[in-house]
Amino acid sequence: MINKNLIERMDRNKNRINQIRLSNIEKSDLLNQYARAEFIQSSMEINEDAALLAYEKAYDSILEAAGQENLIINEDMIRQMYTSLIEGTDLIQTGSYRITTADTLGIKAIPPSAEEIDSLISHFIHQIETSKMMFHPIEFAAMCHKRIIDIQPFPIGNGHIARLLMNLILVQEGYGVVIIPPRAREEYFNAIIASRRPNTPDIDTLLQFIAKSMIDTQESYIKILDR
Repeated sequence: MINKNLIERMDRNKNRINQIRLSNIEKSDLLNQYARAEFIQSSMEINEDAALLAYEKAYDSILEAAGQENLIINEDMIRQMYTSLIEGTDLIQTGSYRITTADTLGIKAIPPSAEEIDSLISHFIHQIETSKMMFHPIEFAAMCHKRIIDIQPFPIGNGHIARLLMNLILVQEGYGVVIIPPRAREEYFNAIIASRRPNTPDIDTLLQFIAKSMIDTQESYIKILDR
């Protein structure tokens, strides 16, 4: 689990950022522009998927969804997120799960077979509300991210979908998007690898990485708002 001190720090930062946002619309708009540009650029550089031409639209769609008062994460939402992500590409199976092996982008773990995806996604969706009540929002978002990485449901772009889903949750919970910088790419992938070890999985390393990335992102937000 995430260190208690990190959680308290994230929550303090969240409250400070949201107070400034509410009191200064211009600064809030500036922060929105910064977050959008940085998140899109960093995520594209992390996975280097040149075929994903519609990333800006996918990002905007999660912000729109996060604005819903009673957000319910379901299978249709995840499929639509993928459809938005690959819009304009030559992928034929828009919104469909993969029917072959997954492209794991160097993460050395065997993903589930294509035949298992429907049941795994269904189980994941059914567990979401229970998990949401059990964990801090940062932990819950990071675990949802990990589950998409584990299942690898789509032909490409699973890392992007995982980060989009994680940030949908974080924005809806008032934290804003977390930016994973390209310089942390190796550390990020190593944390994912550790979380997927067959016999001795280590999820805490990934949770701590996401938490520290959130704090770094928040502190960059605060610098912009304090100008």
